[in-house]
Amino acid sequence: MDNSNKNEIVSGIILMGALVAILSVFMIWVFYDFGVGIGIDGTDIIEDSFDGSEKYMAIATCALGIIAFIVAIVGKYKPEYGKYMAIVDVVLGIVMIALIAYFMMWDVFSSGTYSPDIGYGVYIALIGSIIVLVGAACQTYISYKG
Repeated sequence: MDNSNKNEIVSGIILMGALVAILSVFMIWVFYDFGVGIGIDGTDIIEDSFDGSEKYMAIATCALGIIAFIVAIVGKYKPEYGKYMAIVDVVLGIVMIALIAYFMMWDVFSSGTYSPDIGYGVYIALIGSIIVLVGAACQTYISYKG
């Protein structure tokens, strides 16, 4: 298998990871269980009564996922920029993982009896971000090796 086929496959992996991170913002990020479960998706956290910059992490992750998606497309269709775009995607993957980790450490999740839980959208975003990071690292390795 030559490097162009490997780059095609790895670019597709990066695109899938970025798409998963983008779509995760529409999933439940904060969950309350008062007998009847109430979920707040990533777009509604901003409008809720939470304090702190953590409430913007879902939208920031989505924005970085969109950027990673665009960068992966450029790297796929412009092979001469492929290795540079892969490095950008590595950085974006690291930043997305850091933002999600920061969100998961938000003190609202441990503040009392009726404190909310982390929703599944956060974990989906984390998986997408890890896929972007691993795919971009593989693409960087392939680009510089061959």
